[in-house]
Amino acid sequence: MDTLLLVPKTYPLPHSKDISIFTGIDSSAEMADVELEQTLFHEKNVWIYKVPLLTGDPRADQWDVEKPLMTGSLRVAQINDNCFVNLYEANQTLFAQCPVEIDATRPLSAFVQDCVDSSRYFVLRVVDAKSGRQAFVGIGLPERSAAFNFKAALQDFAKYTQRTLSLEHSASKTSPPKGLSLPDGAKMRIQIGGKAQVVVAGSDSAAATPPPADLSAFKIAPPPASNLPSDPTLTSAADDEDWGDFK
Repeated sequence: MDTLLLVPKTYPLPHSKDISIFTGIDSSAEMADVELEQTLFHEKNVWIYKVPLLTGDPRADQWDVEKPLMTGSLRVAQINDNCFVNLYEANQTLFAQCPVEIDATRPLSAFVQDCVDSSRYFVLRVVDAKSGRQAFVGIGLPERSAAFNFKAALQDFAKYTQRTLSLEHSASKTSPPKGLSLPDGAKMRIQIGGKAQVVVAGSDSAAATPPPADLSAFKIAPPPASNLPSDPTLTSAADDEDWGDFK
């Protein structure tokens, strides 16, 4: 006796675009809300300073660099097209945030300034996310190489933003092709067959078929008269000719 094997039927898994059929969630809408975050620079040991009111180019020798406010860490993060310089305390609690909001009128130096007397010290313009208040905070990096990488990461983001702004500006200057139709309400005077007709754009008369042209003014001239003299005998001779002998 043959043995009957029962093999369970398998079904292919749905594609990601079909998940909404089973879950009721539109996967494309979820992808639109996804934030892409990447770390452009990270330094574990950063000195954080309270700086006096800026009256010109910042100088590190005006701070008490031997006595920083705290020692924390720094991270430059890019989220989609936005960039932030985040300062953290020793326990990784966010201490201050510097949004780098570069646009056509605000360059990178409006948010991060180099100290003129040292390449390892910078001034950040930090913003309180809740109140919107702004303040200036000084930072110092222990190594020149770390300071160079920090500045290079910000400059790369600035170049990326400038390219994006340039493309948007070029796209806005590209005007659509001009239409050749008359604007609504405009009038055009048309001369047809000696009669003038005014067509108003946007009205029913503009879309209607124009009336046939009046050709009464164009008369066809009669054919010219024959130059041969009229001889009545020719006609009578033809009539009087005897055709009776023709068989």
